[in-house]
Amino acid sequence: MIEEAIALCKNEYPFTVDNINAVTEQINELAKQGTIPTRKIVTIKMVQDFVKKENSLS
Repeated sequence: MIEEAIALCKNEYPFTVDNINAVTEQINELAKQGTIPTRKIVTIKMVQDFVKKENSLS
């Protein structure tokens, strides 16, 4: 899911983070039980910033 969003962003295609965040919400529900740490909700800007940073390192 994350790799797909990154690939789409790199190629300047539209993408969403809905699937990523659906899994994040499931993880965060489990985290409420104290078994695992919570995760941040992913934004489109976060993916864009990651791709921009990755491109600047190349």
